[in-house]
Formats: sequence, C-alpha cells, structure tokens
Amino acid sequence: MFETILGILLIIGFKTRITAVLSGAMLIIFALGLTVGTGFKTSLDYSVFSASAGAFILIYFKKIPYSIDALLMKKTVEAKSFSIESDK
Repeated sequence: MFETILGILLIIGFKTRITAVLSGAMLIIFALGLTVGTGFKTSLDYSVFSASAGAFILIYFKKIPYSIDALLMKKTVEAKSFSIESDK
C-alpha cells in the first residue's frame, strides 16, 4: 500500500523531493532484503537497484514542469508578487 501511494505521488508530482527520498529508501531496503534472501542476481533481474537510483536522482531536480509542485510554486510566486505590488 505504501509503495502504491508513493508511486502515485511521484507520478502526479506532489512533494516530489520528500516522496523521492521515501521511495528510494523503501526500494533500497527491499533490494537489500531481496539480495540477502535470494541472491544478488534476483535483485538485478528485477531492476530494484536502478529503480532506487532513479528515485534518488529526482531529489536533485529543482523544477519539474507539469507537476503539482510546479503549479503550487507558481501560485505562491503570484501571491507574493501581488502582495508586494499592493504594498506600494
């Protein structure tokens, strides 16, 4: 259930950095457990390490167009500029 929720949040782009950290940590823990339980080849077959790395790479993107984060950031910037203009 947690994996599904994090996946949906990553797809829609809501709180991307926090979601990416949680997804990457969850996937790396799963990859390590899979490696201990069934061997290294199985975790490579299921590409768990690369999925974890992909999640961690999302942390470094400052702006992600077409996401809820970008929409919220745009509204925040517009509200700040409106309040500055109204103070003059």
